[in-house]
Amino acid sequence: MFKKNWLIALAILLGLGNCSKDSSSKSRLIVAQKLSSIITLDPADVFETECMDFIFNTYQRLFKTIGGAVQNDLVESYEFVEGGKILRLTIKKDQYFSSGNVVTAEDVVYSLRRLVLMQKAAYIMFAPLGFTPQSVRQHIREVDPHTVELEFQNPLSKDLVLTCLAASASSILDAALVKEHTVNDDYGAAWLRSAGAGSGPLMLGVWQPGEVLTMKRNPYYEDSDDIKFTTVILRHVGDVATQMLLLKRGEVDIIRDLPQEQSESVDKEKYDLEYISKAQIWYLNLNQSNKYLKNPAVHQAIRHLIDYSVMSKVLGEKVAQPLPTLVPSGFLGHITNPELPEFNPEKAREIIHAEYGGDIEIEFDTSMLALAQVYQSIFAKGGIKLKLNYFDARQAISRLRKRQHQMSLKMFGADYNDPHTFITTFVLLPQNESQAVTFVAWRNSLDVEGLQEMAHKASTIMDTTERTKIYEEIQRRYQKVPLIPLAEIYATILFSKRLSGPRIFIKEALIYHHLYKKDV
Repeated sequence: MFKKNWLIALAILLGLGNCSKDSSSKSRLIVAQKLSSIITLDPADVFETECMDFIFNTYQRLFKTIGGAVQNDLVESYEFVEGGKILRLTIKKDQYFSSGNVVTAEDVVYSLRRLVLMQKAAYIMFAPLGFTPQSVRQHIREVDPHTVELEFQNPLSKDLVLTCLAASASSILDAALVKEHTVNDDYGAAWLRSAGAGSGPLMLGVWQPGEVLTMKRNPYYEDSDDIKFTTVILRHVGDVATQMLLLKRGEVDIIRDLPQEQSESVDKEKYDLEYISKAQIWYLNLNQSNKYLKNPAVHQAIRHLIDYSVMSKVLGEKVAQPLPTLVPSGFLGHITNPELPEFNPEKAREIIHAEYGGDIEIEFDTSMLALAQVYQSIFAKGGIKLKLNYFDARQAISRLRKRQHQMSLKMFGADYNDPHTFITTFVLLPQNESQAVTFVAWRNSLDVEGLQEMAHKASTIMDTTERTKIYEEIQRRYQKVPLIPLAEIYATILFSKRLSGPRIFIKEALIYHHLYKKDV
């Protein structure tokens, strides 16, 4: 089987060389990007952004998020009843999976129950709705072939519910097909690692891990004839210079995540460049178990050492934009033009020397040496010597999860398109040991008393305006917590000029069906 798949992948790759001259290239889209982190194609287990193009184009969800707004996808209509405790959904008729099977309420119930029962990595996107393996069979139920009800333990915010149901983890699977491939009660997980069972505009072609992932047009999709590209090829190219070369030679149509200096040097007459929010923020961890960092005076001094332009200068001002709060732009509750502490190294030095009689030393874990060295220089002016510990990204996160760090830089990306994903990550404390490693407050031994109650309250507020005010207030109070948000990150995406027309993104995922239709 491996040999057969490898030969198929090789044949595809060999066909790429003259794609700009091949007439069939008009119906084929080729993307050069990193694919090395993809280990499964199962929506219930996919947590890597590199796989989101596949998930969002081969699966549908009950809802979809376009331009920050939630829209119906497989849902014809919905209503919240019993004071918001029950969500009743009517599923569209005449929707088909790529197998030809009709999408029904049974598929919806099976898919969402499966997500909860498996408790795989992607479940965190669905967790805010409160379903457990013990309750899910009772509280996610089929009313009739086209009606589903979700019953919550307590009324929840409409915004939060719909965005969780629009997340990649909530993709609806072909229940009959998955059950056919279920072995030892694994819910088809082994099969779905390398297979597809969706109803999206595209369907799985070939996946050769670390090399190529292809998608082809789903003939059963309702607007199938309007999809301009019958084949989409995601090609693993880890080196930026090679990506650029392939684009210039016409062998690929799209490349991603270029450093800003390279992306801005391209010929704008030949290529379109877009900066798309990745819904990711960088922040500075300050572990309160450290004798210096637990001192409020040191926290005050560090705030005077934060130059919010540093990440923009190192990574590019269009790639990293200053963000001193927890919720990035484009999300409900984002605070524009917040008041910032004064950048004043001399004042920081006065505070440190008054407290300790001289400079202090703190260890700084980093996997981004150039950026860390800039901070090292700035902090030295403020009386804090940073001892840099250089690790690869995996080692750095391991130390963070074990609370072995003193200071470190870390990135967090949204799990779903709602501010609650940021607020809970930074404010809540774990309910059990297995959850602990994912909570920022736990990692840094932060005192977040009072903020947790506010976060829980916000998740239950039905009125969007009132809910927004709570998230804004949480962020204002968080200014006193010894953890410092720094920047929000944007992806650079370079397009061949032949790809004209509207472009739609969900986070980093490009929705190819809506991207280019025949009449554009």
